[in-house]
Amino acid sequence: MAGAAQRARQLNREELEARVAEQDVVIARQGAVIAEMKAQVAELQAKLDQNSRNSSRPSSSDGYSKPSPKKRSLRERSGRKPGGQEGHEGAHLERVEVPDRQIPHEPDFCEGCGRDLADGEELAGGESRQVFDIPEKLSLEVIEHLAKRSALRALWARE
Repeated sequence: MAGAAQRARQLNREELEARVAEQDVVIARQGAVIAEMKAQVAELQAKLDQNSRNSSRPSSSDGYSKPSPKKRSLRERSGRKPGGQEGHEGAHLERVEVPDRQIPHEPDFCEGCGRDLADGEELAGGESRQVFDIPEKLSLEVIEHLAKRSALRALWARE
């Protein structure tokens, strides 16, 4: 009986070794499949991570999951309104009574109808602005620009 038990053990051992060899083959195949699936997952994840900011895709392809906008500044708000604060006098150049030079800017045509204003009557009013330029010779030159208004007598006669 001892021989029969030993024979049964050997058969069991041979069967076990055969099964282990078969399972090694199966495990090797599964390892290859797993490696292939990992590569596919990485490729799909890379596609999912693309958006209009990090690829050449249009912004309309972002859908509802748009990336959050970048924070623009770390500076905190002071609570004040922009511009000059109340009570601040400011600094500016005052108009000069007699400028060094005047450059008239007269309209050539009517902006409403497009007619020539060469024969037009000069009207009172208009705007003037002064520009303070510092030339190379270190003397201040004040130029006054006069914008004149003109009208055609024919237009007034029709009304």
